Amino acid sequence: MVEHHDDEALHRLRASDPATGSHPDLSRLRALVEHKAPASGSTGADSAARVDDLLRDPVIRAPWVAAACIGALAIGGAGYAVGAQRGPGTLLVAGQDSLLGAAGAGMDAGLSAEVAGSSYASSGSVDADPEPYDPGPVRLVAAPGLSQEATTAPISVLRSDEDPEAFVSAWAETLGIDGVPMKVDAEFLPEGDVGLAEADSGRMLMASTEGGGLHVSYTDMFASPDCRESFAYAVGEEREMLAEYWEATFGEGTPLPTADDCRETTGERPTDEQAEGAARDFLAQAQIPTDAFTFVVSEYDRSTPFAHVEAAPPGGAYGPKHISLTVGPEGVIAAYAGLGEMVPIGDYPVISPTEAVERYGEKEFSQEYGVQLPEDLEDTRPSGTGTTFVAPDLPDAPEVEDGMSLPLLLKDKEVTGAELVRGTIYTHSGNMEVPVWELSTGDGMTYPVMAVADESIDWIAWE
Repeated sequence: MVEHHDDEALHRLRASDPATGSHPDLSRLRALVEHKAPASGSTGADSAARVDDLLRDPVIRAPWVAAACIGALAIGGAGYAVGAQRGPGTLLVAGQDSLLGAAGAGMDAGLSAEVAGSSYASSGSVDADPEPYDPGPVRLVAAPGLSQEATTAPISVLRSDEDPEAFVSAWAETLGIDGVPMKVDAEFLPEGDVGLAEADSGRMLMASTEGGGLHVSYTDMFASPDCRESFAYAVGEEREMLAEYWEATFGEGTPLPTADDCRETTGERPTDEQAEGAARDFLAQAQIPTDAFTFVVSEYDRSTPFAHVEAAPPGGAYGPKHISLTVGPEGVIAAYAGLGEMVPIGDYPVISPTEAVERYGEKEFSQEYGVQLPEDLEDTRPSGTGTTFVAPDLPDAPEVEDGMSLPLLLKDKEVTGAELVRGTIYTHSGNMEVPVWELSTGDGMTYPVMAVADESIDWIAWE
C-alpha cells in the first residue's frame, strides 16, 4: 500500500483497499454497474474514492453489495494508483497508473495548474519544507554494506471466541431490528457467517469469522446517500440480478424496493464532536470495545450531510481492528469493526534487507501483494499545509530518430537502510500481521516490502 499523508480522499482509499478484506465477485458487480463506470481516462479522486463504499468491509458479500450500493459504485477503468512508496508528503493521483506527473511526467499543464492550486499543493508558508516523492518510476538497488543477514519474526492474526450468531442477535435486539436470517450461500454468505436483514427498514447486520477474528458490519440501506441511485439505475437484466440479490438478503419473495423507499436526508452534517459522540455511543451499544482507541473525523467530502469516522487502537490504523462508521444527521448509517485480539501463530523466517531490495522489483510483491503499515490514527490527519511540489530535474527528451533506442525514464535509487516493522497483508485465509522491511533511501523516502521468506509462502493456484 502507498502511505498518503496529505490527501484525505486517498486516506479513504487506503481504508477501502481490497487488501483489507474479502473480495466480492467483482466481474459480476462490474457487469451490474458498467453503465456508471468512469471512463478509462478518468483520473478524478472522487471516482476512485467511491470504491470505498464497495470494498471497505472485510465481511462484505455480494448480496450486501447489491442491496447497499450496487448502483452507486465507480469500479470501472479508472481504479486507483497502487504503489509501494511512502514519505512525509508522498502523494499519488487517484485513477492514474503511474506516480505524480505534476512535473511533466504525464500531467498536462492545465491539470498541473489545477493541482497546484488545490489541497494537493502547499497552503501554508512558502518556507514549508519540500516533501520527497517520486515523480517517475524507480528501481531500487542495494547500497554497498546493506545488511545481508536473515532473521525471524512472528506472524499474528486476529482471533475471537465470540459466537457470531449470538453477537448479531444481541446487536439486533439493541438496535430494534426484527429481521430474517440471510440465506447461507457458498459463494456469497459462507457457512459460519451470519446475516440478519429487515426488509421494511432496509437495515442489515452481518458477522464473519474469516481468518479467526470476528468482523461485524451494520448498514441502513434506505438512509444511504446512494440509495436512490442504486435502484434508479438498475434496469433490465441488471434489475433482475439485483432482485435476486435482494431476495437472498431479505428473504424469498421480498420485492425489490424503488427509489421512493429511500429516506430523504434532511438536516445539516453533524459537527465533528457530534459525529464522534454518535459513533462512540453506537459502538458502546453494540458492546464493541474501544478502550484506548483514537477517533478521527475524516476530512473526506465535507460537502455532504455525512461524516466519516475512523477509530483504531494505538499503532493500528487501517489494521485488522480498525473501525469505520458513517454518521448522518439522524445518526450512524453504516459501521464496520474487527473484533478480537492479535495472536501470534509462530515465528517465521525473514529475508535479509538486501533480498528485500530484489523482492521489491518482483510484481507479486510490489503490485499483487502490498502491505499496509500500521500507524497512529492521529498521524493520518491532513497536515494543513499540504505537500509542496519540487520540480524534478528531468533530462531533455531526445529527438525521435530512426533506429533509436526507446527513451524510458527510470531512476536507480540506493537503499541505504532498512527497519523491520510490522504490517497487514490480505491472504487467502484473511488478514495477517506480518514482518515488513521498510527500506529507506537517502532522500527520505521509504518502501515497504513483505519480509516473510519464500519457503514460508504457499502460492495457491486459482483456476
